[in-house]
Amino acid sequence: MSRKHNFNAGPSTLPLAALEKAAANLVDHEGLGLSVLEMSHRSKDFEAILAHAKETLAGLLSLPADYDVLFLQGGASQQFAMVPMNLGSGGAYVTTGAWSQKALAEAKVVGEPVEIWTDKADNFRKVPAESEALAVPAGAPFLHYTTNNTIFGTQFHYVPKASVPLVADMSSDFLSRPIDVRPFGLIYAGAQKNAGPSGVTIVVGRKSILESFAGPKWVPTILRYETHAKADSLYNTPPTFGIYLCSLVFDWIRAQGGWRRWPVAPRPRPRASTT
Repeated sequence: MSRKHNFNAGPSTLPLAALEKAAANLVDHEGLGLSVLEMSHRSKDFEAILAHAKETLAGLLSLPADYDVLFLQGGASQQFAMVPMNLGSGGAYVTTGAWSQKALAEAKVVGEPVEIWTDKADNFRKVPAESEALAVPAGAPFLHYTTNNTIFGTQFHYVPKASVPLVADMSSDFLSRPIDVRPFGLIYAGAQKNAGPSGVTIVVGRKSILESFAGPKWVPTILRYETHAKADSLYNTPPTFGIYLCSLVFDWIRAQGGWRRWPVAPRPRPRASTT
């Protein structure tokens, strides 16, 4: 079979080794007599897949013990709303392209965000210089930016400094290069660019943010990070096969050498399900 070169922004090319392993196990997963597509998300078999996905990604990112991983749905577009609904409505936004504009627009539906930097007048030809101080308003609950702007072709090659939780949409360059997660309060990414198939959204964040809801009471239960963190991404039926395929991509990245560039304390084992 001759495989095509796929330069789409997403869904994009996945490692052939991951696809071949998924295909080999599609009907009968590891001799269990059923496919991951058929497994109960409450079963011990799927819990093992989920735990492996979390542990492998945590290892790739050298994730400190006070950070957690969530596997959600809705893509980055849902995160545009969830971030201000959970962290607070007056966030500071850096707009450097189409996706950060959409994040700002959604935040305006939720509350009163502040756009502190934009290159819209020059058709988004640049991002702020590393030496350029970003004027984050006092009391802002977070600073939001998009790491890579696929439509306009600009990318941050540094991490902005912030005295408030730093939130990053990394959808288009997540897992494409090593990152130090420690400056970030929250990272989110649609998996379909580099990490897996469409339908899976990966959220990485400090537990103090994920496990403690700070938004208004009207936010639905399913749109609260706290809900998913306390349920270990199993509050509702997750995209089970998508998470499995993500885990295979994580395995492939680790097989290429992985990263682990920052020393971290050992992480506790994931909580066992009580259902």
